[in-house]
Amino acid sequence: MELIIKPTSACNFKCTFCSAANLKIKHSLSKVPEQLKELICNLKPNNIIFTGGEPTMCSPEYYNEIMSFTDCKISFTSNLKNFYLDPDAWTPLFKNPRVGVATSFQYGTGRLWDINTIYSEEMFRNIQNLFYERIGYSPSFITVITDDNADRYFDHIVLAKELGTICRLNSANRMGRQGSYFPRYKIFRMWINIIDLGYEKYEVNCSERHTGRCPLNSNGTCESCIRAVYVTPQGELIYSNCEDKLNRNEKEVIPIDEKPMATSISVIRPNEVISKKCYSCDLFWICNGCTTNRIVAKEDPNYCREMVALKEEIINHGWHI
Repeated sequence: MELIIKPTSACNFKCTFCSAANLKIKHSLSKVPEQLKELICNLKPNNIIFTGGEPTMCSPEYYNEIMSFTDCKISFTSNLKNFYLDPDAWTPLFKNPRVGVATSFQYGTGRLWDINTIYSEEMFRNIQNLFYERIGYSPSFITVITDDNADRYFDHIVLAKELGTICRLNSANRMGRQGSYFPRYKIFRMWINIIDLGYEKYEVNCSERHTGRCPLNSNGTCESCIRAVYVTPQGELIYSNCEDKLNRNEKEVIPIDEKPMATSISVIRPNEVISKKCYSCDLFWICNGCTTNRIVAKEDPNYCREMVALKEEIINHGWHI
């Protein structure tokens, strides 16, 4: 099971598309809340993924404390700014064999180092080089595709190849500071082109070609493998089976002893399906497997037509349906 933890909503970047910008998580950045300790010990996850906000706004001691009472793997999704500014503080943690680190980068004007500075390719390469020098590998990176950088999507693939790593092209979702979503059918056209050009091993979605279900669990369901959690300033434990639900403030207060259901069958209510036509379409799970995609697709009058036009190519390119 994957446990996604948002230890803080604080961030040292000022990205215009941030999906978690509306969250307000304020507690100690150095001491792990007792409720969180109890949840981790109860769920016994295989992997804990720390996101945010920016997880390195918490101290290395915060994560060392968590690693002291669990033996699972630890993953970070971090902009690595704090690592770059103080590598000595973070190197011991990031070099731990139980720890893996991914980062983020995209061309365009949306990812900001500070309020006045665009996070440039030069800055990103400097951080990647330092990380390789200190930790021994180039971290993979997530790219959020928006209208601002869609014309440069392939440049991210070339960059990943040059750095000896892999990237994940994700379409922007309408939440937090991001006012509009980037259509899934447009991202599929990019993925298909990447495969046709022979670069699939440098992009995660092209390499895996899973269904539309959560990429953390390509063969199962959110209910069977995922919990996303944060602790409110009042000490309330808020967690869900979807990180996007937390970002949208769709909060679920679940009893701490409730574990994910042991099932690989996803239950989608009839009113949640994008269209009645979906039931007879081979792309049912590609389109309906993710709650977030269902929400935005229902509001897009072009969605079904565009996806149906791509259906044969999607199937022929080997996506699991």
